[in-house]
Amino acid sequence: MDNSISSTYAYRAKEADVWEAKLKGALRRKSNEHPELGYAKITRLLKQEGWQVGARNVQRLRRELFASEPDVINPIGLAWDERGRLWVAETVDYPNEMTPNRVGNDKIKILEDTDGDGKCDKVTVFAEGLNIPTSLTFSRGGVIVAHVPDFLFLKDTDGDDKADVREVLTTGWGTSDTHAGPSNLRYGFDNWIWGTVGYSGFRGEVGGIALAFKPYSL
Repeated sequence: MDNSISSTYAYRAKEADVWEAKLKGALRRKSNEHPELGYAKITRLLKQEGWQVGARNVQRLRRELFASEPDVINPIGLAWDERGRLWVAETVDYPNEMTPNRVGNDKIKILEDTDGDGKCDKVTVFAEGLNIPTSLTFSRGGVIVAHVPDFLFLKDTDGDDKADVREVLTTGWGTSDTHAGPSNLRYGFDNWIWGTVGYSGFRGEVGGIALAFKPYSL
């Protein structure tokens, strides 16, 4: 990430990303309704409801400027929700200002188009005081944020679009290099959270089970 770039852009592939967010929401709902069914049967049920699972018409896509500085600065993670709002992990601390107490100047923002012109006109700070969040994805009505050495769960419970719940889900993600930590979190169609991690690795417990990724070992 180059802080000298004069303007940072988030581009919106309008219909496709909102459609995908809505589809993921439908998959979560149907998976919760039928936990005994696998992915193939869940998608069959959605197709019966009219969802075109696995189909996209790329000719309908176009690229437009949705937001720029000062509304968003140094975005490192993006996610569209089912309402067409862009959630941004914004980090001005990256890559060199990692604080010992993990409190910093970074934020999770919600960027919204309220008048339908395809451009952001409302910015809400969902969470602040973070320090180099590297990814985010939606889960259980909130967001999971990669914030080494922890994965955080942040949620708004009173409808003001500001996080009032903060839980540590896992800890043990390596802090040796901010370029090589966890990133690219995605909610999978199999109802799991997927992501990547570089050579900073992981050593900790998940569900009471000790796990380690290189360069660490158990």
